[in-house]
Amino acid sequence: MTLLVEWKRSGTIVHLYRSRGDSLVNQGMNFKGRTSLFYDKMAAGNVSLKVTNVTEQDAGNYICYVRFKNSSGKVQVRKCNVTLSVVDKEEQVQPTSPTPKPDAVTSGIDIGAIIGIIVAIVAVVGGLIAFGVWKTWGKIRSMLRCDNKGGTEASADHQQAASSTPAGPSASSSSDTEPQPETKKQGKNARRNRRRHNNLKSKKKDNSEAVGLKNTANGCNTSS
Repeated sequence: MTLLVEWKRSGTIVHLYRSRGDSLVNQGMNFKGRTSLFYDKMAAGNVSLKVTNVTEQDAGNYICYVRFKNSSGKVQVRKCNVTLSVVDKEEQVQPTSPTPKPDAVTSGIDIGAIIGIIVAIVAVVGGLIAFGVWKTWGKIRSMLRCDNKGGTEASADHQQAASSTPAGPSASSSSDTEPQPETKKQGKNARRNRRRHNNLKSKKKDNSEAVGLKNTANGCNTSS
């Protein structure tokens, strides 16, 4: 329990507290109405002095006397010295303000904008590449359709030419080394037909000559 707190400067009472209250009758005139204690914290041992409206005349050495009872009820006294320095506000060194950290929201927006731009660029490039591939594939498909159409027409022309070619040994391909069975039969029939034609022609000739001789013989007989 605190029994007494006394603050002095150069022998002048600055502030006096006793019997659970302030006793300021003998307080120095320079400190009237400008001093106080932290009454709510005195039970915890805080007997600090508070001085308001400080001037340069308040600078100096202050002595504090404290009389209190400890837990066993024994009275004890403590003494401490405190030096007060008064600095003009205009001469006070301004503390270096810390570097402001970037706003988290602003940074998030900036990063999001950068990511959005990158995604847009990638999308545009990918679209251009896909369009080029699609266009190239279309050209390839057109070329393949033209080739298939040309091959079909050439095959049809070849088949038509083959069907219009007359049968016989001359119609066979030069690459065929041996005639097919059907070709052999056709050639054999053609030779047989030519022989028959030649035989008939010879018989007609012989008959014509025989008729001529007969007519000549008849003429001779008539004249005789």
